[in-house]
Amino acid sequence: MKKFILKNILLIAAIVLVFAFPIFSRFFETPENHHKAFIARQKFCGIVQKKYSDTTFEQQVIVVNNRENYVDDEFASELNVGDSVSKILYELNATIYKKDGKKVEFDLLNGKVSPKR
Repeated sequence: MKKFILKNILLIAAIVLVFAFPIFSRFFETPENHHKAFIARQKFCGIVQKKYSDTTFEQQVIVVNNRENYVDDEFASELNVGDSVSKILYELNATIYKKDGKKVEFDLLNGKVSPKR
């Protein structure tokens, strides 16, 4: 009788573990690339009105069309107040139109100016 009860308890525990493992494993998964997802969700277009550093997040903030956008230091260093910038949703690069007329393509994922096409 005791063996029967022990077998049933072990069987129930095994079934619970089989169904619970996929559910709980999702809580501990990390996305492949947080940074890439953050960049992809950004969208802004307009003239850079202000640029400053937010020390709580250690990122640069640019104000475009009265809206704050958090950007990496490398990208912020390419921008000046008065430049026009365009970042399309789900794209991983941005276009900067400098005040002097130059056009710069910036690779946001790698943090560098893209090569000329």
